[in-house]
Amino acid sequence: MTKKEFTQFIDKFRADFIENKEQWENNTVKDYLEEMSRYVEDIDGYYKNTNQEIDLEK
Repeated sequence: MTKKEFTQFIDKFRADFIENKEQWENNTVKDYLEEMSRYVEDIDGYYKNTNQEIDLEK
């Protein structure tokens, strides 16, 4: 993904959040970061359970 593509990706979701905040599960940066932390902690189990060999340190 290029820098420009990443910026467009972020801008799309930022606009959606502004317009539809009540539909988003994580309404604050704190909530979002907590959920991302949980995801990162748990994703290795998903890959192991689905027999995917992914280098999780990358």
